[in-house]
Amino acid sequence: MEELRVRINLQFFAGEKTEPATPKKRRDVRKKGQVFKSQDLVVAVSILVSFSILPKYLEIVRGYALSFLASSLSVSQIDQFTYHTVTDILFKSILVIGAFTLPLMLIVAVAGVLINVLQTGPLYVPSLLQPKFERINPLEGLKRMFSKRSLVNLLKSLLKVLIVGYIAYGALAANAAKVLTLGQVSLADAFYLIVDAISDVGVKVGFLLLVIGILDFLFQWWEYEKSIRMSKQEIKEEYKQTEGDPQIKARIRAKQRQLARARMVQAIPTADVVITNPTHVAVALRYEPEKGAPEVVAKGRGLLAAKIKEIAMEHDVPIVERPELARTIYKLAEIGQLIPPELYKAVAEVLAFVYKLKRKSI
Repeated sequence: MEELRVRINLQFFAGEKTEPATPKKRRDVRKKGQVFKSQDLVVAVSILVSFSILPKYLEIVRGYALSFLASSLSVSQIDQFTYHTVTDILFKSILVIGAFTLPLMLIVAVAGVLINVLQTGPLYVPSLLQPKFERINPLEGLKRMFSKRSLVNLLKSLLKVLIVGYIAYGALAANAAKVLTLGQVSLADAFYLIVDAISDVGVKVGFLLLVIGILDFLFQWWEYEKSIRMSKQEIKEEYKQTEGDPQIKARIRAKQRQLARARMVQAIPTADVVITNPTHVAVALRYEPEKGAPEVVAKGRGLLAAKIKEIAMEHDVPIVERPELARTIYKLAEIGQLIPPELYKAVAEVLAFVYKLKRKSI
């Protein structure tokens, strides 16, 4: 009974996801678009970039804007203030505003794309673009709205609003003295004071969101690692799929050895000589002039060496005892390979001896 309880407990823990994801699992989930990133980090970088460059950018734009207003509202055009004139001024104003706004939007968009790529790396998942019924299913939408994750995100958003609101209020309060002097300065100076105050508030809020974004990024990473954990059984199954079942591989190797041994046994009768050491090692050689050097057709140690010699005697293949030469050929040449050049002379002497014996027997 105790053994059964232990076995059940082990099976339970084998299915528990306690192991870090393998490289293959990481590649698979990435192909499905499952990556981690912090959207707060993207928002923070976008706000920081936009409000950091805003004062200098508006200073450049101001000159062009004043020039456009001066030309559009000149005395000659005011005298001709008709419906068509107003329409033309409005249309040109929209074009000018678009021309001034577009570069800033592009800079912020590039910053957002870069921070996204830095978090996830280049990622293209066409399957995410395919329409899925679950995305528009009202029931699934309600489940997502009232899920634990949605509640956590809501609390995070409320906390961010409170913190950002507090920081923004503090920054505005710090610039209150400047705002009160707007009525005592020129229009140009008032413009710069307002831009500086807005930029100051934006940069402080951006840095706060950056800290929140970094913390959120770490949280998303922890949650992602937790979500892709694997059980010991899953790791074993993955290993079987990628590397093959160890038992099957062992059977395949055994079968391969068996087939190789069968081919080797069939090749022994065609050998010209078997060189031995004399009891532990045996090497069968066959010389065909067109190949340029003798070829190893069989080799073995121990019982396999004894089997090679037994087959050689059954088929009248000469057996020559050369202990050092047999060990060297066994070590340097595999079955089906030609002997190394440094052994040509020693093997040639053996073959010459064998051919001499054959001529005498004839």
